[in-house]
Amino acid sequence: MSENRTDLQGTRLKWAGIILCFLLVLAMTCAGSFLWGGMVGFAIGRASTVHRYIRPHTFERSPVEPFPSIPRQPFHTDSAWLGVHYQMQERGALVTGVFDGSPAEEGGLQTGDIIVRVDGRYVDATLSLGDVIQAYRPGDRIAMTILREGREQVVRVQLGVRMQNPVPLVPDSGG
Repeated sequence: MSENRTDLQGTRLKWAGIILCFLLVLAMTCAGSFLWGGMVGFAIGRASTVHRYIRPHTFERSPVEPFPSIPRQPFHTDSAWLGVHYQMQERGALVTGVFDGSPAEEGGLQTGDIIVRVDGRYVDATLSLGDVIQAYRPGDRIAMTILREGREQVVRVQLGVRMQNPVPLVPDSGG
């Protein structure tokens, strides 16, 4: 009888050990996943919110470093102004209109031009022309690489002050 009882206790102890090991492995897996997932989540969250705190005029302008993503800012009259209507495309911003007397008109931009770079920084579906221009101040001189009739050209423009009521668009010259 006592031998049976010892055998039963050994079996119970064996199963308790197996269950304890299983629970320990499960706990370690959950803790590891939690920590790893937390680190990944922190890194993703940090990367997506870090630009919220960047003011448009505080970063260095270097053609080598990537242009930071700047969220849209509220309308300010002291913002830099190019003076174009545009439509974003996969590669660049298609100029659909140029304001009369605007910096864009004075710099020689025309309806139909595609702005692909501003000071060496690419304008595309991930970084709009408006976001790029917001990083500058009125009076800043910029070099824009454009596509006109399939050929790349560089147009230099001195940005102006955003107007409250801009004058009408320059009529399309048919080209």
